[in-house]
Amino acid sequence: MKHPMMIFLCAVTFSASALDLPEILDVSLGHKLPASRSLVVDYTLTNGPAIVTATFFTNNIPLPDNVVTSLTGDICRIVTNGACRFVWDAPTDWPGHQGILPLTKVTIAAHPLYFPPRYCHIDLSGGTGATSYPLYFYESSNAIPGGVESDRYKTTDLLLRKIDRTGSGGFLMGSPPWESNRNSRRERQHTVVLTQDYFMGVYEVTVGQWQRVMGTSVQPNHTGDERYPMEKVTYGECRGARSENIDFPTTGLRVSPSSFAGVLRQKTGNIYPFDLPTEAQWEYAARAGILDSFSDGSTMGWRSATQQRGKVHFNTNSTIVVGSYLPTQWGLYDVQGNVVEWCRDWLLDENLPDATDPVGPYEQQTYRSARGGHWDHAIYELRFARRNAWNDTSRYSTFGFRLSATIIPIPSE
Repeated sequence: MKHPMMIFLCAVTFSASALDLPEILDVSLGHKLPASRSLVVDYTLTNGPAIVTATFFTNNIPLPDNVVTSLTGDICRIVTNGACRFVWDAPTDWPGHQGILPLTKVTIAAHPLYFPPRYCHIDLSGGTGATSYPLYFYESSNAIPGGVESDRYKTTDLLLRKIDRTGSGGFLMGSPPWESNRNSRRERQHTVVLTQDYFMGVYEVTVGQWQRVMGTSVQPNHTGDERYPMEKVTYGECRGARSENIDFPTTGLRVSPSSFAGVLRQKTGNIYPFDLPTEAQWEYAARAGILDSFSDGSTMGWRSATQQRGKVHFNTNSTIVVGSYLPTQWGLYDVQGNVVEWCRDWLLDENLPDATDPVGPYEQQTYRSARGGHWDHAIYELRFARRNAWNDTSRYSTFGFRLSATIIPIPSE
């Protein structure tokens, strides 16, 4: 049903084609109530489901993303076919502009599920009793409600950033021969091509997030703050153990239903295969184009591990609230320090060859890989190329993980 105060009919952002791309039709925008400055948008989606986002304009100039965050309804999420509606609470986001609002226009984009916007956030606030965890999507960091550094994304919500595939040229994984303290056996510099986009957690998974998904009562190192990274988790608790016939890569993307990744998949509708990253995915995302040892482009120097890239000199002798270390150029926090992060692969203790979408050895090895180093590591152990080897049943106060998801459909089982 069209709103009686129609202001603007939007052009279609994605046209349907032989690929049956999602299509937006019949867009109308008006005031929610005559006395209200909130704006209601009605539209129809076909060839869905799709992820729907919107851009508002005044005087044909797009409004900044950070002034359009109070959105409710069929927006910034996965929408199915049919008549849809969402509301922008303009007085909250953009006070003092009542005179301009009647001139506001909107365009709507419908993203295929295999080409989502840049950021994804998972709402865990329902805890273990929730039947589902809603997914929300944003095209920029400025559009994220409350901002990236809000505590909600360290406690009740999980925030992930899309990492674009490398392109045919790939990236250099490993360390050059002149890098100090390198392990020449494990860190041969080689070219890796990643052919699929994937999500990576902006932060390491925290105590609060673990509790809301798994329901277990846990205590982080030295504090009761649920914003600290989850510690003492095994590889099996993250995605599944060999005793459950979960043996990546021979069992592919399959994870245990009782693992953290398994519960997330079930409660997010199996849209994306949430998991641990592969070693190659971890290093490519962490480097963000940097060829040197650390995310600020430096090599090893006099700084201690707790000083490296930190906002402050910690001296805590423990983990710290996630996000306390400065982000990489792609906006991922704590990739070097805080806790060491599990990766999916078995660790092959020898030089690695050039590869496309590598997943590590198929034959069972002694150790799984873990990356990033932790708060108590020597500075050389925090290097991008450093490859840690640990038994997949290891449980230490320096061990945690970062969530990932390759953006492909989960195969039916």
